Amino acid sequence: MWRHADLTTLERPAQFKTQTIPADRALQMEQARARARMMQASNAPSNPN
Repeated sequence: MWRHADLTTLERPAQFKTQTIPADRALQMEQARARARMMQASNAPSNPN
């Protein structure tokens, strides 16, 4: 099934100035995404029973 989330842009976002991402920056980005996923999961409705 096709979704908009599957869309690949043809241009790099402005935040990326080079063709590669340094390892330390990649780690920071991965950690930020993990924190965002944890926050999203903690905000999910819970079962009161």
